[in-house]
Amino acid sequence: MASRSLSLDSRSRRAELHFMMTASHREIWEHYVNTPSLASTLDPGRSIRENPPLPSEERFVLLVLLHTATVFHAVELQALRQWPGWKADVKAFFSLPVPKTVAKRFLEFQEPGFRRFLEDLLNLHDDGEIGARKE
Repeated sequence: MASRSLSLDSRSRRAELHFMMTASHREIWEHYVNTPSLASTLDPGRSIRENPPLPSEERFVLLVLLHTATVFHAVELQALRQWPGWKADVKAFFSLPVPKTVAKRFLEFQEPGFRRFLEDLLNLHDDGEIGARKE
């Protein structure tokens, strides 16, 4: 009886965490949709040299970075299940010019496991460039 109760409690906590993560995700993307000045944050052709990230864009990307780190840790602790396409979604977002620039700048402040996850996913190495490998 006690193990059945514990199992139900565990499933309830996972469901609650899933709802919380979904609510956070929705909140972040509602902010993006409702803030027209953030539209160029996701422009794949944006030149960072000519048009560096604005403070509002950096804040938005940091919200996504922190949310992604939280989800990563929840999956790592097996509090959430990793769903198909999650890594591809993270890679697609952080490979865009503005998110990539902001993430590289703030990567050193992330927990080592999450930092390695992003570095491996984006093929980031010591020089901070995508695809550049140090010999």
